[in-house]
Amino acid sequence: TDILPYRSVGSVFIALSRNYTNPGYPSTNLYVSDTEESGFLLSLSDINQEGSTVDFSKILGLEGTYISNYLDTQYGYVSAITFNRGGEWYPLNPPEGSDCESTPCWLHLQGNTALSNSLSTILSKNNAIGIILATGNIGTNLSDDSLGAFSSRDGGQTWRFITSGTFIYDMTSDGSLLFMAEKDKTTDIMYSLNQGLSWEGCSFSGLYDYFEFESLISVPINSKYFLVHSRKEAVKRYFIHKFDFENALPSRYCDDDDLELWSPQTPSSECVLGRKTQYIRRKATASCILREDYVPIFNSTNCECTRDDWACDYCFILSTNQQCVLDCVTHPQQPENCTGEFNVTTLGYRRIVNDSCSGGLVLPTVGKWDCSISTTAPDSATIPPSDSAPSSFERESSLSKGDIILIVVFTIVGFILLTLVVVIFIRHYIVKKRNSTYHEDSNMSVSYTHLTLPTKRIV
Repeated sequence: TDILPYRSVGSVFIALSRNYTNPGYPSTNLYVSDTEESGFLLSLSDINQEGSTVDFSKILGLEGTYISNYLDTQYGYVSAITFNRGGEWYPLNPPEGSDCESTPCWLHLQGNTALSNSLSTILSKNNAIGIILATGNIGTNLSDDSLGAFSSRDGGQTWRFITSGTFIYDMTSDGSLLFMAEKDKTTDIMYSLNQGLSWEGCSFSGLYDYFEFESLISVPINSKYFLVHSRKEAVKRYFIHKFDFENALPSRYCDDDDLELWSPQTPSSECVLGRKTQYIRRKATASCILREDYVPIFNSTNCECTRDDWACDYCFILSTNQQCVLDCVTHPQQPENCTGEFNVTTLGYRRIVNDSCSGGLVLPTVGKWDCSISTTAPDSATIPPSDSAPSSFERESSLSKGDIILIVVFTIVGFILLTLVVVIFIRHYIVKKRNSTYHEDSNMSVSYTHLTLPTKRIV
């Protein structure tokens, strides 16, 4: 079992794959934990998976921003972005002026599963605030046809089309230099000194008329050069190219006039996770470099709570009118043989993990629940219509019975394994205390049982 390597403050994402009917097409759902990491709520259904790899990418440097690809029942696999740690997912708007021949028209980006096809995926860096490079296509759904390179400098809110084709790309740690090279038969590279607003081309020559670029090689932080691995299939030879931009980059450190304050936003609010965070970053057109002690975050101010700061709790789903309604047969806290009202600690809503909003809209949590209510939220859980734009995706917000069984099974298995480790340790300790002389004790034994896990798995 593997947990996705994206842990936010007080929460963690996992992708849970299950397949009871068709081994060739497993269903993989994305879940996000609560603050104690003891319970998980459904964030996005049917995300794209290939083997043990799923399409799920964190945008580094920005809290709560992730991009994923999921299966839409009408359009196929499509891309989605969240700005509030999986609370709401939105489509990616195509670049301004895109020639859309289909409806709906969105931007779709190649995720981690594309690595098996040697395609470049989503790239971001911690100190290059808001800057993203990606490979994708414009249309109704995700496709390997008509691929191109795209960039964003506002954390995925808007996108720019760079050029058609498939490329390898990288950027310096602060985003002052962006680098691209086409993968197939080329002697040209591209670079940008203004965070992707414009690109310059550069041709080079060597022993051969062209090279086939394959991958970029990691270089030290703050380097001003890139190493590229290429091959020449005709002669079965491989090369390492060094592209040094020492003379192209400015040597002057940025002063106050070269910097700007920038705040990430969602499609419906200027606040993200209940606060407005301001980042200091270099202006796109400034000819300077950031100092080595550069710290991007300037300040953070809490906002009033809105509907964007709330999500559906366990056993509840988001209805079309933006209310959380019961999705389980009974309330998760309902006692046996219930005949009337009973006290509950959830009326269907919870604050998004690490959301710091204050005041404003407060949705009901603690209250009373009537046993007769099955699939409709009670009056006390009714909320006014949202003033913000609803998510463009409808999704469930609760675990299925199969998922609950799986979580229980893994909990039991984990407890058994922990018990075995403790027993083995104690036994080893006792043996050591007896000066390495082992005596068979009929009162103490360790039993090893072969466990057959269910067909689900965490990936």
